[in-house]
Amino acid sequence: MPGQRLCLPADECNWHRLDTLRFRNHPSFRLPTDPPLSPDDSVQVWSVDNGNVLLTAATGIAFIELFTEGDDLCHTWIEYVNSTNVMRQVTLTDADLRARLPEDRRTRKLKLKIISGGGGDHTVEDFAQLTTKAARTKLPDGRLGFRSSKLGFSNMDGSSPEEVILESAHIQTKLLLKIKIYHGFCLDGLEFFYEDGTSQLFGKRGGKPGGSTFELDTKRAEVVMGFYLRAGVWIDGIQILTNLGRRSEIYGNATGGSGHTLVPPRGYSIAGVYGSCAQWIDGFGLIISR
Repeated sequence: MPGQRLCLPADECNWHRLDTLRFRNHPSFRLPTDPPLSPDDSVQVWSVDNGNVLLTAATGIAFIELFTEGDDLCHTWIEYVNSTNVMRQVTLTDADLRARLPEDRRTRKLKLKIISGGGGDHTVEDFAQLTTKAARTKLPDGRLGFRSSKLGFSNMDGSSPEEVILESAHIQTKLLLKIKIYHGFCLDGLEFFYEDGTSQLFGKRGGKPGGSTFELDTKRAEVVMGFYLRAGVWIDGIQILTNLGRRSEIYGNATGGSGHTLVPPRGYSIAGVYGSCAQWIDGFGLIISR
């Protein structure tokens, strides 16, 4: 009939690829037969050896959006959804990322938005900063330590940077016996106690009088493997994870902020903690080493 024409696939409405990537693991599109996802949808970013950066996520890395300075929209991305296995750890280099960009944009400041399989995301405002000296520190025994991505905004009034290199990480005769957690409705501080009677304090001894104590089973060679944190603008709560599979209670506000698991990537262990403290701790990250 007059005015009619054949409607081709190119004429149909369609979703942008980045939208479909977000839909892929959205709860509204999950099937009853899909395996359950970890409740921790967070993404962690780790600076490591040789200028590499590792991404880890309990639900896997789904895709990464790349933005160069001046970009309003994402035009370049890396997706991992076609992998047969969930990519719980991904290695990035500055050179590889920039090779994916248009040639006229490769020297610009590079921002990443990393999305996990659970729908969580993490933004790296300047990827180059992850490979500078600021992301590294030298441990007392000469080894290099690397700072993880930091939780919390570190912008409370009076906030100042803090760092503790655990003596048990570089002195063989130092045995970590217990951790005292100072907390109220948020995390005030952590104090690490050693067999020789000494201790190291990160943050402040505030909140609940005397704090709460988590003891390690040193007879079974139990060590701290990582932490689960509730965090937003500041650090609401913290849970200690050990190599024996033990989990402490969540000290502080167990429902504040959002959940984040900080466990060093394969081949690395905890050498210390860093961040910032004001009235309470408003920034927290790990220092890791081989």
